[in-house]
Amino acid sequence: MINHIEYFDVCYDKAEYKKNKKMLNLIYVNKEKRNYKIKIIKKLKRKLKKVGDKNVIFSKEIKNILSENNMFNRESKLIYKENIIQIINNVILQKGNNPNEENIYVLIKSNNMTNNQKILSMISTYKTVNIITPIIKNFIKLEQRLEEESELISVSNNKRKSLIKAEYIINVDFTENDLAQYNINRQSIIFNISDNKIEHIHGFDGIIINNIELNSLKNERFDLQDEYEKNKELIINRIEKSMYKLVGKNGYIARSELLSLQTNLRLDKIAKKV
Repeated sequence: MINHIEYFDVCYDKAEYKKNKKMLNLIYVNKEKRNYKIKIIKKLKRKLKKVGDKNVIFSKEIKNILSENNMFNRESKLIYKENIIQIINNVILQKGNNPNEENIYVLIKSNNMTNNQKILSMISTYKTVNIITPIIKNFIKLEQRLEEESELISVSNNKRKSLIKAEYIINVDFTENDLAQYNINRQSIIFNISDNKIEHIHGFDGIIINNIELNSLKNERFDLQDEYEKNKELIINRIEKSMYKLVGKNGYIARSELLSLQTNLRLDKIAKKV
C-alpha cells in the first residue's frame, strides 16, 4: 500500500498563501526579512512532525534552501539507471557516431535479474558487449547462452588489457578502489550508474558521468523525478530529446567537452601509428 504523499512548498506572497494553503503544505515567510531561509527550515521541521510517516515531496525552492544548509541530498540515480541505454546513445550521437557500431564495456560484479536485463538490452543495441568482472563464474552461463544465439559478448577480467581500448564504459557496481586496479583508456567516457562515488582515477583524462539532471520548465514548482512513475512517459520523452544535463564530478558536462574528448582520442590513435 502506497502512503499518501504530502507536498511542501514556500510562498512569499500573503494573498497567494491564503488562497492556496489548503491545497498543499505551504510555508509563508516574508522574503524581505533577515534570515528568512532559516525561518523556512524551522517551519518545515514543525510541519514534518505532523505528517509522521507519510511520503513527502519538497518543491525546488525548499530543496535549494535545504541543500544550501547541507540538509538535503539531491543524489538519486533511478532515472539515470533505468534510461542508461538512451542516455549512452544520445552521447554517442552527439559525438557524431552510430550506437550500433560501438563497443560497450560493462564493469559489474553482481549477477541479478535487473543487471542481466540491462545486458540483454545492450546486446541488441551495440556492436559488442564486453563484461569486465572479477567474478567471471557469475556470467559464464549468460555468455554461453548468448554465444549459442550468435550474439557478440565477452566476459573477462584482464586488468591490464580489458579496458585499454574502451571508449564507452558503464560502471554498474565497481568502487573507485576497484577501478584503480585496471588500466583504463584515459580518454574514455565512464557512465557511473553505481551508487559508489567515482571522483578520481589516476592517469584518467576522460569524462565520468555520475548522473543526469532533467531540464526544468519555468512553471514547474516540483521536480519531475520526484514522482518518476507518475511522470514516466513525460520523463522518457524528455530524455529521448536530450532535455537534460549530464552531471560530472565537478558539475555539468558541456557538449564541447564530449567533442574535445573525441578529438583527443583521435590524436592519440594517430600518435600511436606514427
